[in-house]
Amino acid sequence: MKKSLAVLAGSLAILAGVILYGILGDGNTMSEKGANSTVKSEKYGEFATLSDENEAESAQNVDVATYADSELKVDVNEVVLDEDVSEELVEPDEELAEIAEDIHETTYEYAYNELNANEQEIYSIVLSSLTQYATETVLPTTNIDTLDKAFNAVLIDHPEIFYVDGYKYTKYTLGKKIMKLSFDGSYTMSKEESDALWNELDAVLTAIEMNVDASASDYDKIKYVYDTIVDQTEYDLAADNNQNIISVLIGKRSVCQGYAKTVQLLLNRMGINTTLVTGYVSNGQSHAWNLVKADGNWYYLDATWGDAYYMLAGDEDMPEGISGNTNYDYLLITSDDIAMTHTPDEMIELPVCNCMEDNYYVKEGLFFESFDENCVSEGVNRAIALGQDTVTFRCIDGSVYNTMMDELLEKQAIFKYMPGMNKKVRYVGNDKMHTLTFWL
Repeated sequence: MKKSLAVLAGSLAILAGVILYGILGDGNTMSEKGANSTVKSEKYGEFATLSDENEAESAQNVDVATYADSELKVDVNEVVLDEDVSEELVEPDEELAEIAEDIHETTYEYAYNELNANEQEIYSIVLSSLTQYATETVLPTTNIDTLDKAFNAVLIDHPEIFYVDGYKYTKYTLGKKIMKLSFDGSYTMSKEESDALWNELDAVLTAIEMNVDASASDYDKIKYVYDTIVDQTEYDLAADNNQNIISVLIGKRSVCQGYAKTVQLLLNRMGINTTLVTGYVSNGQSHAWNLVKADGNWYYLDATWGDAYYMLAGDEDMPEGISGNTNYDYLLITSDDIAMTHTPDEMIELPVCNCMEDNYYVKEGLFFESFDENCVSEGVNRAIALGQDTVTFRCIDGSVYNTMMDELLEKQAIFKYMPGMNKKVRYVGNDKMHTLTFWL
């Protein structure tokens, strides 16, 4: 399956290539010339072919394909009041307030918990109004910014509200003063249609959930959801409903909002506190990813950037044996890691994520604080035993990364760990995330 997303690191420096063993010597032993030679890279699409000559030339950078999210629709109506007309604020509907309370008790709501009391009140009314398809809901505020913040917080917390793409408010003014504010959701389908579609979506969600044991660890649940969404979803800018869960669960084609909201919904249903994070990435485009709590610690996760398919010059130029693979550079990472490429917006406060215990590479024994031949060998052997197409090693910093590059590529030690891999090994290096991936 060929995807249009070049992800291994958005806007990062990527070195991709094929390393040829020595002078085509035995792949199981190292020739003196092969070990001591430097390498020259020649472009092969966006890959590079490395041979035992004198210069080194890196392959071209690979940029992430992200989706510049469409702005939510906000329509404004104004009713100008006469001087002799007295318009009082109407108390929130009691039934709507009760609906919100029930939802608060059964749903994890990160954004809601970050709001002040007044904002939480507006949030609750907006949430209830949207779930009930209410019309002309009068709000106990005349502050339009508060309404906007509460509405966006609702959509952050509730990916199951897939049938709303904006809102309309009506302001009742007397002179320059807003006397009353009412709210209507902008619905993409009727309540009957959304109820029927939810039944279909819920069946898909349940089928996914059935494949993971409820007693599984937080890490195993998160990795399972990450793998499932990456494997089953095609990145497609033109996908229908690509800002919501329909595109992923039914259409199997989406963009970042669809990926992140589906991950959020699945993990929350599995008891893993997860929220949506919106912002932009280093190329300036808007983006969405997740904040997730595993074993009591917060981490970032970006399933969109986990869809690691490389954009080559054309299908006919794809080197034999190269295919897309899941990229784990963005599975349970720290604030420092995510900050290299992602910048969240400032609507809600986010925690500092500084724990590495549940990071993918740490959990899988692929994290290197120094070059360790035994760990390289174990990582390769385990990947081969599991039938994986690739193995990726992550280094603690640039110094260890450079050492790994020197030992495995320049000195061609990688051939010691790959019996049967005669003459060449394809690889890609990410010098910001300090990862090296080898195709097996």
